Amino acid sequence: MDDNNLKKLKNRLYRKDESFRERKKDIKIFNKKDEILPTDWGPPLKKKDIKEKISQPVFLSMKKIFVVAVIFLFLLVLVIFYFWNRGVNVISSRNIEIGVKSPVSINGGEIFSFDITVENRNTATLELSDLVIEFPDGSFNQDNKELARERYSLGAIKTGESKQKKLNLALFGEEDEIKNLKVSLEYRMEGSNAIFSKDKNYSTKIIRPAIGVSLNIPKEVNAKQQIEIGVEIVSNSESTIKNLALQLEYPPGFQFIKSNPVSENKNNNWKIGDLGPSQQRKIIIYGFIEGQDMEERAFKASAGITGREDIFIPFGSSAQTLVIKKPFLDLTLLVNGVSPEDTVIYPGDSVQGKIIWKNNLSFDVRDALVELKLRGSAVNERTIRVNGGYFRTFDKTLVWNVSSTDKLNLIKPSETGEASFSFSALESLPTGSVGNINFTIGADIEIKGSGSSAELGEIEIKNNLSENIKISSFLQLASRVLHYSGPFDNQGPMPPKVGSETTYTIVLSIGNASNEFTGVKVKAILPSYVRWTGKVFSSTQDISFDEVTGEIIWNIGKMEAGTGISRPAKEISFQISFLPSVDQVGSTPVLVFGIGMEGRDSFTGNSLSTTKQNLDIKATGDSGFNYSEGVVTE
Repeated sequence: MDDNNLKKLKNRLYRKDESFRERKKDIKIFNKKDEILPTDWGPPLKKKDIKEKISQPVFLSMKKIFVVAVIFLFLLVLVIFYFWNRGVNVISSRNIEIGVKSPVSINGGEIFSFDITVENRNTATLELSDLVIEFPDGSFNQDNKELARERYSLGAIKTGESKQKKLNLALFGEEDEIKNLKVSLEYRMEGSNAIFSKDKNYSTKIIRPAIGVSLNIPKEVNAKQQIEIGVEIVSNSESTIKNLALQLEYPPGFQFIKSNPVSENKNNNWKIGDLGPSQQRKIIIYGFIEGQDMEERAFKASAGITGREDIFIPFGSSAQTLVIKKPFLDLTLLVNGVSPEDTVIYPGDSVQGKIIWKNNLSFDVRDALVELKLRGSAVNERTIRVNGGYFRTFDKTLVWNVSSTDKLNLIKPSETGEASFSFSALESLPTGSVGNINFTIGADIEIKGSGSSAELGEIEIKNNLSENIKISSFLQLASRVLHYSGPFDNQGPMPPKVGSETTYTIVLSIGNASNEFTGVKVKAILPSYVRWTGKVFSSTQDISFDEVTGEIIWNIGKMEAGTGISRPAKEISFQISFLPSVDQVGSTPVLVFGIGMEGRDSFTGNSLSTTKQNLDIKATGDSGFNYSEGVVTE
């Protein structure tokens, strides 16, 4: 095709009312329904035909929308008519108002009013409505009952009706502590078992604690110097606080010596008991602290109760800090070559002690004096020996001075010196009463001298040290064989005869002297020719027998101090049967062997054990026994 023809074709394409009749080829056009519409490039369609073809689907769509709208309006009218005649039972939590009227701040332990109002603004009744209140720790009602999660029934609340619940509460806690209470309304709709709820949170602040706690400690102490800690407790509550307790938190490096009154547990818990309005209690704790020069250490005392799940709830607390200073004259005590806290001795043991001092000043210390006073009723005073010093009997003090020890005449800067002594603990401790437990031997040491410098002038220089040596208790085990006496009626020939069974009673008794023991158990073994009859007489009955190994285990568990001395001994009796054989004629067979006892000293932490000799057919512990009956016969 040449350029002229192309120009003609282009002109015809852009000419008005131009057509191409000579093109007869059919084409296919797809509408929205994927229908094939036959057409061609024939004569142009008229405008009327085009409008009809275009408007037809639009009209059908509008018709459908109109029908759907009419149906929707009809259904809406039916719903409105239904609710108009039957009443509206739809309940919304937004139409329920929970109001709380109570002070925003309170004094701990004082009774205050906690008023709750529930208003129903719905057009239907709230069925079976309950108030559920979750109380914080330390919540009590006016009858002194601890509150946790309580439910209060309000019954049905009609449309437009309000119901109230008034509670008288007391909240305990520390100063400025925020106490949060959660109030929930649980309710049902008529004809439904589903439970719905609405919550309301409330908080109040404790501006004054129910318990005032003051902690008195020195502001500065020397390392290893004995200190006195005073704790005073006073009740600010208008009502009696029951089962009050005190907890003390010690800093690292603090070593407990003793307290008045005695601690209930771990040397940092005390039972105060009931404390009435304005009543007071006081506790004194003695100890010493170790640390570096100018270190700060904090102590904290808290008074409160043990609440739910054994969690301690403080009602008042106090905290104080002290500063550890390096002493001018350093003191150290060694017992049997180690520090006293690492030393445990037994009744009758010998103790080798050594006192070491050091001058930490930049100038000399002159005319020094060292004194040691031994504390405790477990010291055997007759065995006290002082090397390079003397024992002052009227006040039971060991003394070293310049006349007995040359090194005390002048102690130069950084110079050290030492003094030694020895003594023994009593073999029999005075455990006659219930309170005589957990024996220790205390050592109170003081060193003092004089010195002078340009900055300080003439001054007295001194330091003191207190240490304790723990004394462990002994486990005591006694065993005996009975035939004619005891809790069981024993049978069989005496002396035992071959082929005949003879029964015996084995009695085991245990005790300890001065300390409490835990994990206590006694073990014993029966030989193959001895039979376990199953008869046991004991207050605990916690005894087992292994038929395969022949082992008997008696589990005691905890054993109080003074068991067998100031308290009754623990005892168990069990019966066995002995069937002699021919090869045992003329002998004294063993009935029980491997008898032993073990336990842990709660005071010292030592694990102890003891054993006893085997028990044979010689029932020497029985008053009716004759020595001729201790040999097997035919």
